[in-house]
Amino acid sequence: YINSIEIYERVLKLKENYYGKDHNEIISTLGNLGASILKLGDFHKSKEIFERVLKLQENYYGKDHIQTIPT
Repeated sequence: YINSIEIYERVLKLKENYYGKDHNEIISTLGNLGASILKLGDFHKSKEIFERVLKLQENYYGKDHIQTIPT
């Protein structure tokens, strides 16, 4: 998972530079990064990332959209 975290962090930085930090295109990368960090047991950091994912999903899809509800 350490290698995947490094890759997701790199991809996230590229996407944020290209799309912006609040664009919906970064949601899946953030989610994957959060999941990888969670697998390593860093609950605090993964929670922060998942909260950011939820905020982006709510802003893009709306609070009651099917994409947002499972989060």
